[in-house]
Amino acid sequence: MEQRDRLTDWFRDYARVYVAFSGGLDSSTLLAAARRSSPDGSRPVTAVYTGGMLAPRGEEAEAARIAAETGVSFVTLRAGEEELADLLRNDRWRCYYCKKRKLSCILDWLGQYEAKLTGTSVLVDGSNADDQKDWRPGTKAKEELGVRSPFAELGLGKDDIRHLARQWHLSVAEKPSSPCLASRIAYDLAITPERLEQIDVAEAKLHEYGFDVVRFRVLTPDRARIEVAAHRVNELLELEQNEKILESLKQLGFREIEIDRDGFVSGKLNTFLR
Repeated sequence: MEQRDRLTDWFRDYARVYVAFSGGLDSSTLLAAARRSSPDGSRPVTAVYTGGMLAPRGEEAEAARIAAETGVSFVTLRAGEEELADLLRNDRWRCYYCKKRKLSCILDWLGQYEAKLTGTSVLVDGSNADDQKDWRPGTKAKEELGVRSPFAELGLGKDDIRHLARQWHLSVAEKPSSPCLASRIAYDLAITPERLEQIDVAEAKLHEYGFDVVRFRVLTPDRARIEVAAHRVNELLELEQNEKILESLKQLGFREIEIDRDGFVSGKLNTFLR
């Protein structure tokens, strides 16, 4: 059985499907699979977006667009991360606290909404087999709450997911990963609205220069580092000489900003945990 058939078949035992949705490659492909598992619409699918201060600018609007494009219902909830002291402390378990808050928010909503419905439903997320290769404490929260992860259960990794997105001609097929803004802040450096705004503004500016893969990592209160795709590092270095990008970004409140010569690597801040 092909990957896409295994994936769509995964949903066969459920009357309704709810997807913890961000609008990224993984959750969008999972949403498409859930929708394709029932071409006649007899298995309703809902994309549930939990917005908040950790999301990059424009993410909610993009998520709503993709849900509409997929032909499913879209619901936005507010998880209230800004009230969660454990999360804002930003220790190595940050993603656990965040994931548990967001998924609990969805489950609370489902508990109220599902009381009006009958049949078996399931809440799924886009965690995949590759997540086991990195420090992903959010997995513990997902397991504690009983949220299912079809990609991980079927052994599908990021390359498999992108392949499926291309097969289905999804608009997100070439979309770079863009995790929450807090993932750019070094562990044990508190998450504040000001730091999140610095990151969001800096990355938006770099996107304006044409860099699609960008991480603006805050290492200390006054020191940051820029990562772009490895094959574009020299382009950024040349552009900096002519355009003085780093000088303009320092105006956000940084004394020192460096360009990572090795280029972007997902989860690079996690290397300090090993």
